[in-house]
Amino acid sequence: MFLDHADTFRTKLKQGRTCLGTVITFTDPTVTEVLCQVLDFVWIDMEHNALTLETVQAHIMATKGSETTPLVRVPWNDPS
Repeated sequence: MFLDHADTFRTKLKQGRTCLGTVITFTDPTVTEVLCQVLDFVWIDMEHNALTLETVQAHIMATKGSETTPLVRVPWNDPS
């Protein structure tokens, strides 16, 4: 499955190990792909940035093939 490496990330957290990551606030997924070489997670922030769903999808796809876990902060907690 695509996000199998999320289990590795969770295991590191449960073991109290340090996980390195960054907040993604830009639109270019190429930078995310480069960062995946050294980070455990990327936090894609939709709450404080006007990122479209397509942009977020591109960032998530940029993590594919790496051990980096993508996390998405949604703009609001509203099902509509």
